[in-house]
Amino acid sequence: MQFIKNFIKSFCNIFNRNIYRGFTLIKRLTGRKFNAEFYADKITMRINRLLRNEYIPNPKEHLYVEVTNICNLRCRFCAYSKAINKKVIMSNEMFYNIINNATNFGYDKFGLTPITGEVFIDKNFIKKLKFLEDHPKVKSYSFFSNFTLADAEIINFLINAKKLNELYISLYGHDYESFSKFTGGNKKTYQKLLSNLRYLCEHSNNILFNLSFGLRTYISFESLTKCNSDLCHTVKAILKNPKSKITINKAYYNWGGYITQNDVKGLDIIINDPSNYYKYGACSLIFYKNQVMADGRVNACACRDVNATLQIGDLKRQTFEEIYTSQNVKYSNIVKSHQKGDFNPVCQSCDFYRSIYKNYRVYRKYKKNPFTLKKFFQK
Repeated sequence: MQFIKNFIKSFCNIFNRNIYRGFTLIKRLTGRKFNAEFYADKITMRINRLLRNEYIPNPKEHLYVEVTNICNLRCRFCAYSKAINKKVIMSNEMFYNIINNATNFGYDKFGLTPITGEVFIDKNFIKKLKFLEDHPKVKSYSFFSNFTLADAEIINFLINAKKLNELYISLYGHDYESFSKFTGGNKKTYQKLLSNLRYLCEHSNNILFNLSFGLRTYISFESLTKCNSDLCHTVKAILKNPKSKITINKAYYNWGGYITQNDVKGLDIIINDPSNYYKYGACSLIFYKNQVMADGRVNACACRDVNATLQIGDLKRQTFEEIYTSQNVKYSNIVKSHQKGDFNPVCQSCDFYRSIYKNYRVYRKYKKNPFTLKKFFQK
């Protein structure tokens, strides 16, 4: 029976890819403007739901723990300025308790990226990393940083870290002019970023972790190869290391409707239109991308819900066991509402949605047994 179910799942995956290619071909041949992925998703998601094919990564693949929700930049495409949560830095004591309880609950991999914030705002961040390095039940951790607050001591620690799986460095703009327009940062901040990248470049041969750059800049930006700024030259030098890679992003998320085209007026960028994304069934992120916020609250989404409208618990008063159960009415109601298509305003406007009825390419990296709605409601 399981063999048949897996065969049907594989068939649906192939069908999704081919129907998308078919719609794309029709679009090219006819010159008509329509969203091929939207219609391909509409068909395959409905088929998968009918056949009860679900694609939900294991909730214990990783846990996101936000060490701070404070940032030193004011990026115009980011919802940081729209966040109403109190600005805090998680204490070391709370962090240690959360990690201990999380590992006892079954987590062994951690993401430390804030929803909106910069990890190195936390002056004790390296102490927190040392705790993870020394913890016998922690296998690995990863995080994003704009890298403007790092220094030689921090970079040396990261280079020698044994459990750091991946460091994502977010680059906003490809030169000082674009950096300043995107982030509101001054020349001193930009020069500090360059200095940190150059130091990292000098020691890049010693890097043990995966290093990923995410460059967000103008739509008119041609390529890294043709870019002659100091920033581009430094990044190109680092990319000679085989453990390094770069993604140039020209699509900008709307942060669950918090960011509109008006927020980035005058910049050569386009904010995603949420109507371009077909939504059907629960979003898989509410199962496997939860976030412990800097104040101890637990939010079902670690990606775009900046004001924690999907809060499912609070570790200052509850245990992981009490939060991660279908007996938790807040959590189960969110799942049930998603299944009925009754999304809250942030989810309805979100362009980062991942239906449980679609097999996304990113899932390939996950190793633990996948999850199901049945398993959720049995807990």
